[in-house]
Amino acid sequence: MKKFLFLLLVLWTLTEAAINDLPPLKCIVQNPTQPPFKPDFPLPMCGFLDELTCCSYRDAVQVQRTFNSSFQPNLSSNPLCRNNLETLWCGASCAPSQPFHVNLYEYTFVICSSFCRRIFESCRTSALDSQYSSSSDPALSFCQQQLIYNFSVIVNDGVECYNGLTIDTASAHSVAFGRGLVPGVAGFNYNFTVKAHDEFTNSRTQGNEYFEAFFTPGVPSNVDDNNDGTYLVSFTPQASLYNISVVVNGESIYKSPFAVFFENQTTCVNKNGAPPTNPAQTPAGKCLPFYSDTSCCNTADANQISSALTNVSQIYGDSQQCTSRLENLACALTCDPRQSLFIRGVNSSSGNNTTPLPGQTIYNVSICREYCSQLIDSCGSVRLPGGFTVRDYYQTGDFFCASALPELFSGYIFGVTSSVCYGGNDIYPTSPPDSYPYGRDLNKTTACQASYFNIHTRDKYRNDRTSGGDDWHVVFNGPSTELSETFVGEVFDSQNGDYTVFYNLTKSGIYSVSASLNLQDFLSQSPWKLVVYPGKMDPNNTYASGPGVTSAPVGKPTSFIINTRDACGNDLITGGNIFNVSIVFPNGTVIRPTAIDNRDGTYIVPWLPPITGIYTVIITNSSGYPIKDSPYTVVVFGDLDVCRTRIVGVNQTQAGNLTTFRILTFDVTGNAYGLGGLNWAAAVSGDFVSEKGRFFNANDTVRVTDNGDGTYNVSFIPYVAKPVLCVDTCLLYTS
Repeated sequence: MKKFLFLLLVLWTLTEAAINDLPPLKCIVQNPTQPPFKPDFPLPMCGFLDELTCCSYRDAVQVQRTFNSSFQPNLSSNPLCRNNLETLWCGASCAPSQPFHVNLYEYTFVICSSFCRRIFESCRTSALDSQYSSSSDPALSFCQQQLIYNFSVIVNDGVECYNGLTIDTASAHSVAFGRGLVPGVAGFNYNFTVKAHDEFTNSRTQGNEYFEAFFTPGVPSNVDDNNDGTYLVSFTPQASLYNISVVVNGESIYKSPFAVFFENQTTCVNKNGAPPTNPAQTPAGKCLPFYSDTSCCNTADANQISSALTNVSQIYGDSQQCTSRLENLACALTCDPRQSLFIRGVNSSSGNNTTPLPGQTIYNVSICREYCSQLIDSCGSVRLPGGFTVRDYYQTGDFFCASALPELFSGYIFGVTSSVCYGGNDIYPTSPPDSYPYGRDLNKTTACQASYFNIHTRDKYRNDRTSGGDDWHVVFNGPSTELSETFVGEVFDSQNGDYTVFYNLTKSGIYSVSASLNLQDFLSQSPWKLVVYPGKMDPNNTYASGPGVTSAPVGKPTSFIINTRDACGNDLITGGNIFNVSIVFPNGTVIRPTAIDNRDGTYIVPWLPPITGIYTVIITNSSGYPIKDSPYTVVVFGDLDVCRTRIVGVNQTQAGNLTTFRILTFDVTGNAYGLGGLNWAAAVSGDFVSEKGRFFNANDTVRVTDNGDGTYNVSFIPYVAKPVLCVDTCLLYTS
């Protein structure tokens, strides 16, 4: 099988958009013409088929119900037993590989002996050993006594056999994603995740694969097996452009190798050039919100920071905005991990009158001219000793920074510039790969409901941003071709580094969500999956279908289905609703059959009409509100009366044209006979050909199609070379 699948997938990948197209497989158990498809929702059973499956959510509900009813009580309580048996059932019902293992003619399902023995060992109990004690191979006997949807289980390694989840990982479909695959800063710990997929693009759910990561230039790295089909690669890069190759079983995964640049790490000037600490050891207080992850300060600096903040408050406390800006500067001088970009230590006065004491270092700070202007604007109204305001005394932002700040922060001198400089804690831009989404409706929500999640922004040093101004774009891509929907979220800026994304999706299903800054840089989690479930049952969109609400034979059991939908028209996939059903007979008798919950959003209502005539079916919800189109009119018909049969359709046609007419059948009371299954033969006078091009004479039988509702389509092609051919039709009914 491995060689066949490999050739199949090679041919597949040579087609356009191969990653998104379906392989040439068929879901032979469900529908021989149906190729595998992406699941409409995460499946309640066979969830490992997350990319390609032969089961819809409702199909999987039915598989789960049948499996639960067949689970043997004498099996082990070990969860692995149940998991293995579920996997066995999934192979015959939902797996896209079913054409290789299921034989519809012999009604057999072939599994591998190794899978059979894994099942038996996981389910083994003393009762099971006793049951198969006389067998020479208890595992084989156990497996071959399993019956899955009437498929007999055959254990045979000599043909293509199903081996459960122990299948080969496909390097071409395995992917890597995460923070470690986008540019960053040298010296930080980074990681990324490798997710294994099989030949059908479905996620692997077990570990023990041999994934390797190679870095050029070399750097120590670890690959940790999470035992769920994912692997975590961690490393600490130096400043360099790296080529990162990820291989499994000697083959590169999708899009490998990855080119990632890591820039030089800044240093802590006030710590003799040591690198910033990560995770941060910032003392609790006003500095912590800015330097929560990476910092140049620690608890030993708490007194120094507290003293600086106290000085700010005592002198400039009359203006909250001024105090806030200066407190930010006080924190930056001690804690900012990028301080080597705007601070340098000097051992002389550098042109001013400040002379360092023996063993003391004076720090020269480059401060942005724009930031100085903001300081004079926010602090300008503060009155200094002597009655002057800050603006009266200093006049300009440049003079304020050069003169007032050294008095406020002892040991620092400030040079105003417009190049590389300090301009406030939030001058360092948002780093999308280091920012992340969070919140209530991040991964799942309900259709037709106002929903939201948040984006928390951080800089490339992973410190929190505390102001807004970013231009975020969030796009929701719809669940499938049939239910395609693209929606752009509305982003609200909270002006504190967090953003709220509001959205309201009308179609249920699995969406792909991407968040980008300026339509360029994406969150490292992008894209992620969002499952939109149907909303509450809406009686205005809920409807009934089936013969039990249209026409039915007298004296025979019939039924109809209540199909529940939400306010946006999405089919519900779970049960739990209550319906009241009343059926009024032609003679006035009323019955109230029970709506049986299928637990998949549908409800079946069986009933039996005892007399012919017109019935009325009334369906309401638990509050008495009628569903769509209720009440329904049902015609209950009696026995077939061949003498009442009628022909409708054309009575003339042109030679060479496909010609059709319809046979309508009625019961003994004159009502339409709503059942098919009758054996009609139709003949015409003159020469004609069948739809397949074969010539016939006047005595041959043409094609008759049973529509299953008491009507039949008759088709033929007249061959006589006349402009108009009159058709003389003779009907023959044979029981």
